[in-house]
Amino acid sequence: MLDQFKNPDNAVAHEKTTGPELIASIESTIGGERPTTGKIDLFAAGCGSGGTLAGVSRAVKAKNNPDVLVLACDPVSPPFCSKPKSRILSLHRLAALSLDQRH
Repeated sequence: MLDQFKNPDNAVAHEKTTGPELIASIESTIGGERPTTGKIDLFAAGCGSGGTLAGVSRAVKAKNNPDVLVLACDPVSPPFCSKPKSRILSLHRLAALSLDQRH
């Protein structure tokens, strides 16, 4: 059974696929009807396992905009936050730390 909370390839998959897809999408709008620099200024994603947030932000920082603002979004009271010793909550903190340490 897959366990996205323990699998480091979760973030790597988003760094190699989702991130470049988003970058290509925004860069394809350069010269269109709306003015754009082709840079991603802000990336917001639901926390979940942290894989999308970590992987996409790595890709954007490395290949598009090192100054991108990255926001982790969660409901005010997600089920796992109501339990302070939750394993998932701890993993979110670890994912955030890994983002700070990589870039």
